Amino acid sequence: MKACWIISSLGGCLLLACSERNPASTDDTGAGGKDLAGKEGGSTGDGTPTPADGAPTPFDGAPTPADGPAAQKCTSAAQCTPYACDLATGTCRTQCTGSSHCASGFVCDADHKCVKPTTCTSAAQCIPFACNVATGVCRVVCYTDSHCAAGYICTGGKCVAPVKCTSDAQCGGYLCNLAQGVCRTSCSFTTGCASGYICSGTLNGECLKSTPCTTSAQCNGFDCVTTLGLCRVTCNSNSHCDQGYTCDASTQKCVKGTACTSDAQCGGYRCITSQGVCRTSCNNNQHCAQGYQCDQSSHQCVQSP
Repeated sequence: MKACWIISSLGGCLLLACSERNPASTDDTGAGGKDLAGKEGGSTGDGTPTPADGAPTPFDGAPTPADGPAAQKCTSAAQCTPYACDLATGTCRTQCTGSSHCASGFVCDADHKCVKPTTCTSAAQCIPFACNVATGVCRVVCYTDSHCAAGYICTGGKCVAPVKCTSDAQCGGYLCNLAQGVCRTSCSFTTGCASGYICSGTLNGECLKSTPCTTSAQCNGFDCVTTLGLCRVTCNSNSHCDQGYTCDASTQKCVKGTACTSDAQCGGYRCITSQGVCRTSCNNNQHCAQGYQCDQSSHQCVQSP
């Protein structure tokens, strides 16, 4: 709204001074987003289906957005290069879990960053990754060893040089593959780790030092894997937590749930009535109360637009 007033009269002309005041506005603090869906698939040499290049699935231990400046507003991907615009919130993405989170011509790498792929005709141009000859660009994330250059193996979406070994003690918590004489670099669920270590719980997981246990009461909110006699140290579902705790998907930690009998007590999340506690994160909209939706990049329930 403008306010104007006469400040002087010069040569018969009136001079006006004006000021403009902007009406108060409210910040859109909602965070939303869609996880990768509708991915095209290919196959490895042995026929195993794999995600399409540049469309990686979320990796174990995916980073969560750090506190920082307000997100940049946007209406199109052109304003957010190399990332895409999250049209659900009208803000630029700052990390990715798939190429749909990147601007055109960019792909999501194993560090959850949108990068420009390098053109190639041979693996020598892409070390440690292999060249995807079908598309003529270097891979930036792997799902099998065949996605890596010769002499490298795939672990956690990255191609790495294997460590030589003759015993588990040389492998930093992982098992030694005695047949190949190299340390394993990933684990699956409860296998692949040396004694005293437990897998973070997913395919291509990480072996982490754990605490011996016989019951979950000894595990500080986590479940005790009695077959191994070890406490879980990360979670991917509420079943990985002790009674009264829920899995925070953004941190993979079991946290004490707020007591509840209905969704109205849970700040946008569902009440797990069988346990009498509120959810503390989400993986899909079913984990959110009515009027809220799941932002799968932050695993938070936010108000629906």
